[in-house]
Amino acid sequence: MNKKVIITFHGKYSFNSFFDVMTLKFSSCNLVLNDYSYRNALKKINSRNKVQLISAFIPPMESEYELSNKINELLCLKINEKDIIACTNAHNYVLDENGNDLYGIDFLLNIFVTIPNSCLLISDPSGKLKEQYSAFASSDNILFISEPHSFVEIIKKSNVFIRATTSDGDSLSVKEALYLNTKVIASDCVDRPEGCFIYVNSSKESFLDCLYENKNRMPVFIQNSADQVMELYKTIH
Repeated sequence: MNKKVIITFHGKYSFNSFFDVMTLKFSSCNLVLNDYSYRNALKKINSRNKVQLISAFIPPMESEYELSNKINELLCLKINEKDIIACTNAHNYVLDENGNDLYGIDFLLNIFVTIPNSCLLISDPSGKLKEQYSAFASSDNILFISEPHSFVEIIKKSNVFIRATTSDGDSLSVKEALYLNTKVIASDCVDRPEGCFIYVNSSKESFLDCLYENKNRMPVFIQNSADQVMELYKTIH
């Protein structure tokens, strides 16, 4: 229709779909968010001008909303004097193509109920996770936060952020945590940013190795991608 179009492929793409390949070919420019997608896109169209690897990350602003008194009171009860305060998030209860919890919440719940002096904070704005895993809701070291809130504020109150997904693209939460200099533990389902502690997907042993790893980690520079995207727009006349 004689329009100039920029498409973002938000995920981990092999580009085996006919329609994805047609999109790559006919769009003015295609943005991909990880090395895996970038390599596979170039195999299909072999044009570095039409495929750009640009992160989706924009640094978090100072939170517009403070945590409610109710959440703060619950946090005080749960995290008081805990050695490990971990957080994770999921916008909803979602199953992957193999019928597993996409966000790995069940994997984490079964681990953390066995770890003394720890607490797992689960950002659950939809309330679906608390409903799905109601058997864990009464655990002393598990807290489902099932009302609207700023997840950045939850990261700030934690000493570990966990991304236990079975599939992923370019996780904004991972980069927000790195930006805030919080330890990040992430599954190896996709290439992760420098500075993450990476474990073998769904492996409890590998996860625990990362959790208890105490090596010093240098602060990681996370680029603000807004400037890159704006420069790209300027080139598409």
